[in-house]
Amino acid sequence: MTADLQLPPVLPSGLRDEDTVVVLMNMGGPKDIAGVEPFLRRLFNDRLIIRFPFAQSLFADLLIRSRLKAVQHRYGLIGGGSPILRSSLAQTDALKAELRERGRGLDTQLAFNYSDPLPEQGIAVIKEKKKKYALLLRLYPHFSHSTTASNIFYLK
Repeated sequence: MTADLQLPPVLPSGLRDEDTVVVLMNMGGPKDIAGVEPFLRRLFNDRLIIRFPFAQSLFADLLIRSRLKAVQHRYGLIGGGSPILRSSLAQTDALKAELRERGRGLDTQLAFNYSDPLPEQGIAVIKEKKKKYALLLRLYPHFSHSTTASNIFYLK
């Protein structure tokens, strides 16, 4: 970010910093080998991504059974889990630090669709902190229904 960029004293819509949280969104990934199956189960049972009428859970079970060992093996090759949680938390913290450095009081948090922290966990934190508004920031390079749209759907 450029040091000379000046942000307005309040958000353009008139929202106050202390009432607002910036939610960084992504699909997530298993943090370890044990998390691979729950990650795949959430992913393949999501009707926003894969629609298999009348047999979604059966279809998901078949996919998981046929792919689980290979997927676990691949995650094992990169250290046992996805690096996405670590890198996304670093992005979340860096954004919060940059906002603070610029005199802004917006809070930040992370929400993944298919692994912790799940959207419902994020919503609980937002309510606990009594935030009134959430600014959604997707960590995807483009819009698609299976990524950004599903994040927004689950954060409602």
